[in-house]
Amino acid sequence: MTRLDGHFIKPGSIPADRLDPEILIGGGGAIPDGAVTPAKLSVALLSRFAIVTWNEPVEIAPDTKTLGLQFNDLLGQPMNVAHIIRITCDERAIMTVGNEGVSLSGDNSSDLIAQTDATGLLTLTITCNENTDIFIAAGATQLSPMLDCRTPAQLTFQQT
Repeated sequence: MTRLDGHFIKPGSIPADRLDPEILIGGGGAIPDGAVTPAKLSVALLSRFAIVTWNEPVEIAPDTKTLGLQFNDLLGQPMNVAHIIRITCDERAIMTVGNEGVSLSGDNSSDLIAQTDATGLLTLTITCNENTDIFIAAGATQLSPMLDCRTPAQLTFQQT
């Protein structure tokens, strides 16, 4: 057995096509910083990680905006697969799913669960009747891939 980052790896437990032959594991060798990059991971592994990105909001009316959410892979490419995600925002606003994606529960509320379309895109319509900033957060569900969803969207509503 070989020790790697505090864990033991049984010889042959990692398929050879998942390892870069230039990386020495065991025998005193160490994995140098930057040796394992997203480009070196298998396509199957890349598809299990998603980064939530927000498009620029579009104002429909002073109290209504649309906002797109896109799932990208670690290489920044759109994920061409539908995923389920939870979206929450301040209780002063309500959200509905727009043309891309499907609401699974909570449509017309500040907390909804939705499924992206087949391209990983979800559009939301957000309504707020106050002069305020609303933060929108995306989060994983039990059916989501592993997500990097630490960046919220911020919408500013200014009633005239």
